This record gives sequence, C-alpha cells and structure tokens, in this order.
Amino acid sequence: MNKLGVIVFLIFFWLPEIGVAQESDYPLDWFLRDVEQDSMYGAGVHRIYKELLPGKEAAPLIVAVIDVGFDTLAQMLKPVLWHNPGEIPGNGKDDDGNGYVDDIHGWNFLGTKDGKSLWRGVSEELRIYSWLLKTYKGDMKKMSPEERNLFVTLYETYGIKKLKYEKESIEAKEELKKIKRIKKQDWFKQAYREYLAKKETEVQAATKTMLGMVSQKDTIEEIFTKERSLLSKIKQNKELLTLASTIRKDVGDDPYNINDTKYGHANFPLVLSSGHGTHVASTLGGITEPISGVYGVAQGVKIMLLQVVPPGGDEEDKDIALAIRYAVDNGAKIINMSFGKYAALGKTQKWIEEAMDYAAAHDVLLICAAGNSNKDLDQVNVYPLRPSKPQTQDCYICVGAHGSNLRVEDRDKILVGCSNYGKKSVDLFAPGHFIYSQLPKGKYGQLHGTSMASPICAGVAALLRMYYPELTAVQVKDILMQTVTPCQQECKFFRKIVRFENLSISGGMLNGYEAIKLAEKVTSKKE
Repeated sequence: MNKLGVIVFLIFFWLPEIGVAQESDYPLDWFLRDVEQDSMYGAGVHRIYKELLPGKEAAPLIVAVIDVGFDTLAQMLKPVLWHNPGEIPGNGKDDDGNGYVDDIHGWNFLGTKDGKSLWRGVSEELRIYSWLLKTYKGDMKKMSPEERNLFVTLYETYGIKKLKYEKESIEAKEELKKIKRIKKQDWFKQAYREYLAKKETEVQAATKTMLGMVSQKDTIEEIFTKERSLLSKIKQNKELLTLASTIRKDVGDDPYNINDTKYGHANFPLVLSSGHGTHVASTLGGITEPISGVYGVAQGVKIMLLQVVPPGGDEEDKDIALAIRYAVDNGAKIINMSFGKYAALGKTQKWIEEAMDYAAAHDVLLICAAGNSNKDLDQVNVYPLRPSKPQTQDCYICVGAHGSNLRVEDRDKILVGCSNYGKKSVDLFAPGHFIYSQLPKGKYGQLHGTSMASPICAGVAALLRMYYPELTAVQVKDILMQTVTPCQQECKFFRKIVRFENLSISGGMLNGYEAIKLAEKVTSKKE
C-alpha cells in the first residue's frame, strides 16, 4: 500500500507482503535510481529515460494489474487507465461481446449484485474446511485423498475452533434464558420502571443468586449490558461459523464452478484495501507525482484493472483464473499479480495453472510477488504455484523484495526482512522497501513488501515490450534474468547470515538500465 504525507499500515497476505508504510531517510525516488551513478540499488529507471530512450518511439502496451481494489480517480492512475475500445460506457450492454457488460477499465470479480464490492473475505483454509464439511457432511470416505488430508489438517485449527464457537453460543443462549426469566418477574418490572425514572435500584439479590446469574451488586443497567454482550457473542460466533459459506452470496456465483462466469461488474468502489491496488498500479505506470517528481516505471503504458482479492481475506482461485483469461483475451501482454496464500484445493489450482498456460501460449508475461512471510519457497508452497510446464515457466517471473538501505556499503541490509525467497522458486529481487506512490483520495506514501517489488519488475518488462515490441515474453524474461545486478556478498537476513546469490534463481537484483541495453543489442542483431 501506500501513503502520501500520511503513513498507513496495511497488511494482507501479500498483503502480508505489504507491510508497514513509514518514512525513510532515503530519497523518495530511490527505487528509480541507479547503482553506478547513485550508489543505490534502484532499478536504474532515471538513467533509462535520460540515456537510452530519447528519440525512440514506444509501441502501445496494455498491462493488467490483478489486485485488491483501485481508486480510479487517483491523480497518478486515472490518466493511464486502459479504455476498452469496443465498449460504450454506461449503456448496460456488452457491446464487444466479450461476456462483460460496460467493462471500460477492466472487471471487478468481487462486484456485488447491488453495485458495491465484497467488503471482506476469509482465509482460504477456513473456506476449504467449510466447503469440505458442507459438501461431504463430514464423511471423509467420500473425499479424495488430497481432500481428506486437507480436512484432517484443517480440522485441528478450524474444526476445534468451530466447536468452541458452538459451545460458547450454547452457553450464551442458556444465560439469555435466565435473563428472560428475570425480566418476567414483577420485582424486575418495578425495578425497571424506577430505573427509567432515574431511580435505579439493585435487583433483588435472592432472585439473582437463585438464578445463578449475576453478582448481588449488579444493577438493572448491568443486566441489560450483559444481555447485549451475550447477544453480540451469539451473533459474532454465528457469523464466524457461517461466513465462509455465505460470503459469496452477495456476489452471486459458485466459486467452485469455473463455468459460472456471469458475476461481478465493471465498477471499482473504494474498499478498505483499495490503497494496495492503487499503489501497485501507480508504481507500475502512473504519471509523475508533481510534488516529489516520482513516477511510475513504465511511462505511456495503459493499465487494465482486475479486482479479485477481498479485504482481509484470501482470493478465490476461480476469480484469478478468469481474470488471467480476461487480461489475455482483451490484449494485455503483461500481467502483474501482487497476492498469494498458503493453501488451495487441487481442483481450483488447476484452473489457475490452465489460465497461466493459456497466457503463455498467447505470449503474455506473468509477474508475481513472492510473498512476505520470510519463507523459503523451495520448502513451502505459496499459491498460485509456480507453473509446472517449462514453456509456461519461461513466461513467468516470481519477484522477491530487496531493501532501501542499499547504498553499496550497506549490503548487510540488502533484504526486506519479510520477503520470501528460494534458490529454485524466486527468479529475482527488485526494490520493495519504502516505495513511494499513489494512495486513494489524493494521498501518497511509502509502502514495502514484494507487492511493491513486483510492479517495479513489471514496469521494466513493460518498457522492454513497448520500445522493443518484437521481443517475446520468453525473451523479455531472459533479458531481465541475464542483466540482474549480482551480489555474492553475505548479508543479514533476520538472525541468519546468507549469501544473496543463494536466495533466487538469478542470484541478483533487477537492473532495468542493463536490461534495456541488452534489449538494444538483441534486437539490433536481428536487423
């Protein structure tokens, strides 16, 4: 997320990845600077525009941002929004026949039937547990081996928690019965009349003691307070028990049916976490912020908005799969995905893998945030999983985050502590600390995490595809991997000492300046 003069604390999965927005001693544009000229491990974007791109013409390019939410009126973002050329705004028709009505800037897969947006979500773990429980009525014999293993694992957390909520609700209802009996007593009615007359009296101690309700010192007001508390507990527990299975009712689809696609809408009403998507999209390609001079990496790009991640919960796999296909079918050549989770069903993950394969087959580059849980992704799965097909892997980049304390002499502070890593799973690292960009409602600010690193990488990839449109998605990834800034030095990672080169496949940090130079060489040879 982000913040402008205001500093915001935003956490999501990745949204763990987002982290805390704070002020930094480093320049607001540090991530656009260069290691050679500025002794900071930025992406070298300033030098790209100053030295390498003057006189060159950019080809049109659409980049899709699949994220939480967006402020479509944000100063940095509004001018660069993609406009669907085949759609007439606001006429209530699917003019271009793509299956989506009035999709001018993209699609909100969390759009509710009343024109709003899903206001909250639940964890994937709770969602899976609730679905398995409802689908199989707790009969594990009917489950597949994968489902059975998941159910047993999740029961330890959610099954026991469910029983706890149910027990608390039963106890609360018993206490409410006692309160109802008290309220029927003549003495209570008299005491209540006196209470209303500002002559509050204590409830008859003998009756209270007999009912085992409250202490002898409790007053009429305290009894009502307790009643309200019990009612609130019952309501809260009911919501917790039913939320996972009812939360999509307002959206109106079956999240476990990939063929159920007629849901959502084209509006992007602000939600609690709209700052995340706004910041991500603006970092990738927003116009210049007039006060600081900070700008999005890929100037001139058009950004397609796709909303799939609910505030305070995990994204549905079906939404992700359909969003990827929407982006491909409507002309996006790069897709940024700054989200993730640590559980998933095999059948729904298959939808995402098939969508990624579809994107790769259409020469679309997929760029994903590695996540912010300080985990080794060679040992722990994060979803969506890395594609299994080699041809799709060649069009996929997983991005970790390195820090802002990155003057050359500060290599012991090179990592963002929350970033996931993996010698076989994370492709490269990009700036992800104190990234300054747009927030909703005219605010700006600094956020950090892999959610911020991913759009910086996507922005550099977009420059490659804009100024060297003959490059394929595979070639763009290859260039980015070849031109990373290596770091063979040991660096501090929480309490561990690690060699940075062992934290990712490339062993280095994004270097946009060198990437553009190599793209020039590669395309010149073709001529």
